[in-house]
Amino acid sequence: MSQSVHSVSSEKWEAATDEDDGHRLITCNSSFAFICVHLISHLWRLLVNGSVWQWAGRSEAALGSSTPSAASVLSAVKNSSLVSDSGAHAYYAVRAQRRIIILSLTVQNLMAEPTPLDQLKRGVTDSPVEDLILRRWSPRAFADKQISQTDLATMFTAAAWAASSFNEQPWRFVVGRKGDETWTKIFNSLVSPNQQWTGSAPVLFATFAKKTFSHNKSPNSVAQHDVGAACANLALQATALGLHAHGMAGFDRAALAAAFGVPQEFDPVACWAVGHLGDPQSLPEQFQKMEGQPRQRKPLSEFVFSSWEKPGL
Repeated sequence: MSQSVHSVSSEKWEAATDEDDGHRLITCNSSFAFICVHLISHLWRLLVNGSVWQWAGRSEAALGSSTPSAASVLSAVKNSSLVSDSGAHAYYAVRAQRRIIILSLTVQNLMAEPTPLDQLKRGVTDSPVEDLILRRWSPRAFADKQISQTDLATMFTAAAWAASSFNEQPWRFVVGRKGDETWTKIFNSLVSPNQQWTGSAPVLFATFAKKTFSHNKSPNSVAQHDVGAACANLALQATALGLHAHGMAGFDRAALAAAFGVPQEFDPVACWAVGHLGDPQSLPEQFQKMEGQPRQRKPLSEFVFSSWEKPGL
């Protein structure tokens, strides 16, 4: 390999050809691996010493100035004697840093000890389903703890990336925080049994579906389906953030629509409560038993068919 390959700046590496990239990968393989080990070791020391890691994308200010940001980790590694500011080492170090930092910022969430109730509620399957899906469940007991603006934005961003027919994205969300007028309006629309446990939820939101397609004004028969897909994304993202979401069908649709002046072209779909897991003993007695029972699902033979009611798997 020519000397020019070793001396080229890190900016110029981005424009290199695939062939050159392959040569560099061979040359820098051992250095790349060594840098990865060094970075992981650095991150682990910070974690063991009591540093609080951010969830990816969470603002540093929300967790306190002592929280090491991704930028500070990048700076620490870049200033290491193992990495120079130019050449192949720097190029692959930056690529390694980007990947490892994303993984490292999830360490706290992955290593968090699940509560006994979360362990009880975790789904059990015969197939290798993603753990995040199995950990998602819908509690009724919520702790008296607020949800950060960043986490809320993350959850609704996850909702936005759901699939929808013609990419219509027919979902609309009205979000209220406990104590504000929006939260109260949503709470007042709920049926009495749901009001008995949602009073402690720090966030309530209502979902609506646009009934027609924007491009031709024709009826969108799958609008509510797509809103449900968005809410599934949101609920999974909430689980990933250490939160829980509980959807409700028990509410007065007319009262909810009237409270927010919702146009006729939108249908109310569901209401949701979101928050940190609370103490089931704080619930009314009739809900405590439900909260402490393991979750179950029907076998695939009951809903996956090759022809109607003939098992397909």
